[in-house]
Amino acid sequence: MSFPDQKYMNHVRDALWSRAGHASVMIGSGFSKYAQPARPDAGELPLWNELASAMFRKIHPQTSSGCQQSAPINSSDPRGALGLAQEYKDCFGRRSLHLFLQQQIRDGDFNPGEFHRRMLKLPWRDVFTTNWDTLLERTCLSVPERPYSVVHNKDEIPLSAQPRIIKLHGSLDGHYPLIVAEEDYCTYPQRHAPFVNTVQQAMMETVFCLIGFSGNDPNFLEWSTWVQNNLGESAPRIYVAGWLNFTANERDRFQTRNVIAIDLAHHPEAGRWPDHLGHQYATDWILRSLEGGQPYDVADWPAPATQSHRDPPPHLKPVEVVTSDSPLEEPWSPHTSVGSQGDEDPTHELLTTIWPTNRSLYPGWLVAPLEVRGSLISRTRAWESSILRALDNLSLAERVYAIRELAWRHEITLEPISSELESAAQDAMAHMIDVQTNDTSVELHQVSPDIREACREILLTLVTVARLRFDEDTFTRRIETAMHFLDDNADVSHRIHHERCLWSAWSLDFEALAELLADWKTENCDPMWTLRKAALLDEAGRDEEATKLTEQAVADIRRFPIDDRSVAGPSREGWAMW
Repeated sequence: MSFPDQKYMNHVRDALWSRAGHASVMIGSGFSKYAQPARPDAGELPLWNELASAMFRKIHPQTSSGCQQSAPINSSDPRGALGLAQEYKDCFGRRSLHLFLQQQIRDGDFNPGEFHRRMLKLPWRDVFTTNWDTLLERTCLSVPERPYSVVHNKDEIPLSAQPRIIKLHGSLDGHYPLIVAEEDYCTYPQRHAPFVNTVQQAMMETVFCLIGFSGNDPNFLEWSTWVQNNLGESAPRIYVAGWLNFTANERDRFQTRNVIAIDLAHHPEAGRWPDHLGHQYATDWILRSLEGGQPYDVADWPAPATQSHRDPPPHLKPVEVVTSDSPLEEPWSPHTSVGSQGDEDPTHELLTTIWPTNRSLYPGWLVAPLEVRGSLISRTRAWESSILRALDNLSLAERVYAIRELAWRHEITLEPISSELESAAQDAMAHMIDVQTNDTSVELHQVSPDIREACREILLTLVTVARLRFDEDTFTRRIETAMHFLDDNADVSHRIHHERCLWSAWSLDFEALAELLADWKTENCDPMWTLRKAALLDEAGRDEEATKLTEQAVADIRRFPIDDRSVAGPSREGWAMW
């Protein structure tokens, strides 16, 4: 069975984990029920109707006959609680109302629970709360990966950095007044306009979700009404998630206010949930769904993904999680690896599955971080001799693919290839060309696209090897061979041009370098080549041209679309700015 509101939950989840952080949350009083008692006799934190009943008993004490009047509060509409709070304030004063709330809520008797920690570990842009307790603020101490700023009053708004915990209705740790009485709600937009503006901005800029509210929570009613009245037709949809148990009419009524219900009372397993655990199970499902949206962090490449979310128990299924491609576990050496199929050759699995998969998922660093290069080269060196020994037993195509994997890893780690690998690569290229054409001077037009790509990458690596060795004859010969691939893509031409420029610079032939730079057109290409041309101009003493070209590269890079699976743009921009 499916959950009808799953699509709305997925929308919130995807916005939450987007690179821009496009989700904010407002936490209601229901979430405080998941606090942990700090003392054995702490009891439970009161909800709105319980606070209202306690206020009524204080305002209307027992009659002389000993019969207690029942509180005239419609449990389905706790707006009456605001009127009772107003009456309490009018009878006993604001200070007495604050003392009453302190005594009822007993903030110090409770500690944050696991749900609080899981909530704040999520990458919200901002966390708003109408709660007076300090559970969220105290949770920050156990969530070091998310440095929240806590905002108690309007003066702290410009001084705080996101992510923030914004206390909209005051706080029991001495930040008064508490917003509780009817008059407080009526005057809130005027007296606390900066808070209202901050919430409005979050609602306009992010996907806004309310958690810990019931459909008749006065805070929920006031804020949803405010959105409808003040934003009108431009109001974005906001989402309220939890055990709501809305009727069809109630869903429609809130939808007219642009409030979309994610009602866990309609979860496929909800009929089996015990009545007293409905809210808890609903909140657990919400948190698991949000946690399940965490994508693979490309900065961890080539490490495989860790299990970021727990397998849900049967009573919470289904919980949809985002599945994304992530690197495969790389064995450290032939001596520590075991084939996934038992008797399968681990070298074969490495070359045909693990390394090609991980190469395809390379996140696009222009220069990989030092720790990535260190890990990669250690594994490559551990495998290289075994792979080179196995080449004679492979078909020609398999040899080409194996050499390409080794050569690519050396390039990524900025490590020169060994003489043994160079010899194997040169031999494979000679055989490939001879087999396909019987003439090294003819284009390799009959080679399959995959093999052609592998040959191209190997040949360009061999060009670099010859330049690093300062072997002019070999360099020239390999450049000529690589020219067969000029029409494959623009990067081939730029790579060859760059290699020739570097050769001229290293051989101190500045006249040839000037001619090559003049001929090198880097418009409408990967800005990487623009940066490399700028570096050569700078080395040639043409600082102004280099600066102008680098600035153009930065402008081009900043036009890259945001891609959560790649760091190609940020990596290039970082090098350009450096």
